[in-house]
Amino acid sequence: MLTGFVLEWILPVTALLAIGRLLMPGSLRFLQEHGITERNYTGDSIPTAGGLLIWLLLLASFVIDNFTGIWNPDAVWVLSLSIICFAGFLDDVKGDKRTKGIRGHWLAWKRERSITTGILKAAAAGLAGLLVLLPDQDSLWDLPRQLLLVLLATNGVNLFDVRPGRALKMFFFFMGMIGWSSFLMATDAAPGGAQLWHDLAPVLVGALLLAPLDLKGRIMLGDTGANLLGFALGIGIVRLTPELFQGAALAVFVALHMLTWRRSLSSLIETNRFLRWLDGAGRERV
Repeated sequence: MLTGFVLEWILPVTALLAIGRLLMPGSLRFLQEHGITERNYTGDSIPTAGGLLIWLLLLASFVIDNFTGIWNPDAVWVLSLSIICFAGFLDDVKGDKRTKGIRGHWLAWKRERSITTGILKAAAAGLAGLLVLLPDQDSLWDLPRQLLLVLLATNGVNLFDVRPGRALKMFFFFMGMIGWSSFLMATDAAPGGAQLWHDLAPVLVGALLLAPLDLKGRIMLGDTGANLLGFALGIGIVRLTPELFQGAALAVFVALHMLTWRRSLSSLIETNRFLRWLDGAGRERV
């Protein structure tokens, strides 16, 4: 049993950590040399689209697993996350930085009939969500609710990616809740549950490797990373938690989007002492 756990989890995760550490310097240099940078909230220009590292780990895991057969990688999962990643990358590289949030993209379409990169990201998330959700769908009646949850989670993590470490804290909090719920309800033992945890491993490892740099303000996840993490989070909630948890998560994401329709998330956090402390935890002081 111990040997099986080592072969199934310890060795592959250790390999992903090692590969990620090797790829990190080159990823940073690539972003800097190609001018894929953005000014953060303090005005410093730093590399963005750091989520490319997560996609590289996903690709590396897929290639290695095709030879070893340890995790039996899901090609549809890799394709779906690739769609999300590159739609986000397009926004990081070519997106209009003056158009922010769902409201901004909606107004751009309403007033100018402009198809912004934000609209393309939403379409990509919808397509990727259908690719993952449709094959194992027991009831099409559940599909709209599940797809809405995935779409809101995809954008929800992105809403948090305006301060160092904020989006990753939100991501790891929800993934911890998924793990807790999965353990209590034994949903990881359900058909496809264990496989999804295998599929999520490169995403979790990539997020873990980016966390120190993100907290120090040396790199931004960008839409490339935030949308990828949000999509993985949404699929994790749909596939690994009971309907009650999914309903609660959907309510949270709907409320979050309603709150941020006209007000910034940062201004909401600043009004609460505990949230302000949690938001700043681990972050280098400016």
